[in-house]
Formats: sequence, C-alpha cells, structure tokens
Amino acid sequence: MFGLVLVFLITAVAMLLLFNRQLRRQIKEGAQPKEIAAVYKPVWEPFLNDGSPTLLVLSNPPVYRFWNPADHKSLSNISINLTPVETAALEQTLGRERFVLKHNPLPRLVLSYDEYTGLGEAVGLYRLTTLFKGLGKNAMLKQSRTVSAEDMKNHNVILLGSVWVNEWSGKDLIKEDFGSGASATIVNYNPLPGEEREYSAKFDAETGRLIEDYGLITIKPNISEKNTVMVLAGTHSEGTEAAAEYLTSEDHLSYLNQRLLLLKRPSLKYFQVLLKVKVDNGIPTIISIVTAHELHSDRQ
Repeated sequence: MFGLVLVFLITAVAMLLLFNRQLRRQIKEGAQPKEIAAVYKPVWEPFLNDGSPTLLVLSNPPVYRFWNPADHKSLSNISINLTPVETAALEQTLGRERFVLKHNPLPRLVLSYDEYTGLGEAVGLYRLTTLFKGLGKNAMLKQSRTVSAEDMKNHNVILLGSVWVNEWSGKDLIKEDFGSGASATIVNYNPLPGEEREYSAKFDAETGRLIEDYGLITIKPNISEKNTVMVLAGTHSEGTEAAAEYLTSEDHLSYLNQRLLLLKRPSLKYFQVLLKVKVDNGIPTIISIVTAHELHSDRQ
C-alpha cells in the first residue's frame, strides 16, 4: 500500500514539474515581441518601433440633436424650434413613428459639442485598435477637444476625421500638397500632370445619398519632428472609414507599398495618398488610389 502511494506521489510531482515547465515556456513565448509582417513596415514602422503607446484622436464635432425633457433648462433657452413645415419634412424622412417625433409634436434642436463622433470615425477606430492589438502594440484614446499641443509633441499620433470634424487635422506642420477645401472638398495645391485641382464627393440625383467620397491619408512629422502624425480624413465620414480600412488591410497595403515605390525614394518618410471611395448605403465598398505625393520637411 505504501509503495502505491509513493508511486502516485512521484508521478504527481513529475506531472506538476512538467506542467510548470510548459507554463513558463508559454509565458516566455507570449512576452516575446510578435513577428510583424513585412507588408506593414513601410507605412507603420514609426508607430511599431515606438515603445510608448500611440495616441488615437477621435473627432467630436459640434452637432445639433433633438432636445429632450431631461436637458438642463439652459439648453432649452438656446434651443431652435422647428416649424411645422420642417417637422413634416423630418417625419417624411425619418418616419412619424420615430420615438422623438412621436412624443414631440414640435421638436426642438440643441447644440451638442462634446458627445458625438461620425460612424466612419468610430469604425475606423475599431479597425486601428484591432490592428494594434494584433501586432502587440499599445494605444490610448482621446477626444479631439481634450488633446493638447503637449500630446501632439510627445506621442506618435493618429487623427481620425478631417478639419471639419477634428480641428487637429488642420494643423499644418509641414507644407502639404492636399488639404480640406472651404466647400468640404479635397484641394490639390500641387497638381501633377493628369490630376485635378479639387476633388468633390458625388450624390445620387434622386435620393441625395452619398455614392462617392474621397479619403486622404497623410503621414507627416509632429511638432518637434521626433514623432509621426497620421491623418485619416474623408470629405465625409465614409471617406475617413475607407482610409482606415485601406491602411489596416494587408491586400490594400501591399498595393500601396508598390505605389510608394513609384515615387522612387528608397527611404520615403512623409507622404499623402488620395483615395476614391465608392459608397453604398453609407458603407465604403470599392477603394482605389487616385494619386500619391511625397511630402518634404525642411529638416530632412
């Protein structure tokens, strides 16, 4: 009997030692940096080589929303009353059974400047965080209204949304070939042969729904030129989403890397890429490159 107990104890100890050794090996392997596919490196290298978290900046533009009884009276005092004609137009577009319209015969609008972001920016944020997690990199998130110049100076930064929804996207840290126009277009300040001077979204003639957008990818130095700023901006939210999708898809990145090689610079650092985006029911479908321009820093 004692011999059987002894054999059992020896076997149990041996199994525990084996399990402990396997567990330590798994922990060690998990702690090692993940192998990053070569397709990500041309675009993402500055962000992947940085040991500190990348700062993701989500837009929060001012928008009008429906007033509700729970709002503070100060909002009620500055609300905008909709006329019967405007209310009827809303009913036709949204449907009378929508909760807000059903319970507010004459709805009012109030300005909200710190609560909302675009759907394209939100989906783009999801794609970026999924990419960073898959590559074993950390990121942190801030709303654009809470970002400071110190943040822009001390971090690699990714800005989601154009200057229309994210004021930091319009900071001209170096001379850029493309920028946001006053009519919500993308302006080409340095058109090359065959390029247009301005790119505008297109809409369905009957429904007014967006059917074609443009997205702009910008890689440029930050304030101190020690870190990198990436701006993903569309003329509409769908263009921003498409830009994020393009940079998080291995197939798209592979083609982009080939296009960047055509700029004939062995160590291309800063650039802009203009994308054309087909849109169906608010969803980016076909994304293609219109052109790519190298950007030059005075300190390069």
